[in-house]
Amino acid sequence: MRLGRTLIIIAVLLIVVLGLVYLATTFFGIGGDSVDTAATAAAQTLRTVVALSQPASAGDLITTDMLITTEIQANEYNDLMFIDKAQIVGLYARSNYEFGQILSSTMMLTDPTQLLDELHSGHAAIIPAGMVAIEIPISRFSGMAYGLTQGDRVNVIGTMSFVDLDTQYQTILPNYLAGVVAPGENLIATTNTSGLEDGATVNTQITSGEGTIDNLVAQTASGDRISIEGRAELDTLLNVPIYIVPSEQGQRPRFVSQTVLFNRVILHVGNFPLLDSQGNLIPLDDLEPVVEEVPEGEEPPPPEVPDQPDIITLVVTPQEAVTLNYMLYAGVELTLALRPPGDVDTAPTDAVDLQYMMNVYRIPLPAQLPYGFEPPSYELKEPVLLNDIP
Repeated sequence: MRLGRTLIIIAVLLIVVLGLVYLATTFFGIGGDSVDTAATAAAQTLRTVVALSQPASAGDLITTDMLITTEIQANEYNDLMFIDKAQIVGLYARSNYEFGQILSSTMMLTDPTQLLDELHSGHAAIIPAGMVAIEIPISRFSGMAYGLTQGDRVNVIGTMSFVDLDTQYQTILPNYLAGVVAPGENLIATTNTSGLEDGATVNTQITSGEGTIDNLVAQTASGDRISIEGRAELDTLLNVPIYIVPSEQGQRPRFVSQTVLFNRVILHVGNFPLLDSQGNLIPLDDLEPVVEEVPEGEEPPPPEVPDQPDIITLVVTPQEAVTLNYMLYAGVELTLALRPPGDVDTAPTDAVDLQYMMNVYRIPLPAQLPYGFEPPSYELKEPVLLNDIP
């Protein structure tokens, strides 16, 4: 009993002492004045720093007349600030600064050409080192029906056509033939068109005697379709040589498709926004749309369809950029194939041409049969459905 009473007395005394301490510090400020006084004294301590006496633009040389000294609270000072004008004279402004701007070492450059490494667009900053960005045109078909966006990864498929050329002239085969008239006395070839109607055969006559000319130099004479270079073959039925010329004006191109780039990231779709030298967006003029009054009884015009992107920017290697540039100017058709995220497979693909299609997909060459469809069909036509009829 005596021990318990003693503990209760001690607890009461502790509570009374703590209450007195709380009242003294809260209402009378006992023990807190020294702390507040020290903090106030530290806040009222001033430091001298260097600031601008006039605005400065990026790349400007800092001179003495552009500087002033000013005082700031000590708790606002940091070691990067300048405290002496001599420390900053001869340096260059890294960016545009206003009057009164307090200067620090991170705001200055020792060489103005360093700005070339710092002044760049935001999209240039996200291109990996060793890579470049290049743009290619797209359409609704070649651009995944406009389903591409920044950060997507794509394969680039190139489709091109080939024809045979004369290696010396670099012109498409077959060549045209021409006759050479040697210098000296030669016959004259004349054409008799009198009394002929449209579509009639033109008669060519060779005259002599009075119909001769004296050529001083060699001359060439050539026609059009009749002078196409052909080839000689032996007719198996008559056993006589014949001369065969092409039935079409030029060659039929031979097409081939192949994946030329794998797993390339898209930097941007469409045109980039226009930015000023500080990287700020240049706003377009807010023009009020012109609303034309529709005469009574007439239907209003259909709403304007927003412009679809016609260009896309890819991140590629420098060599791939040169390759894409060549293919664009050579007329190669480029198609983008979207890849799933995280897929890094770059297994090579097989080039596809007509022979590949027939061999791999087991497409037979149609036989020459003694019967066919009526009416004949000379080109592929899509079927017309009921909903397609206007």
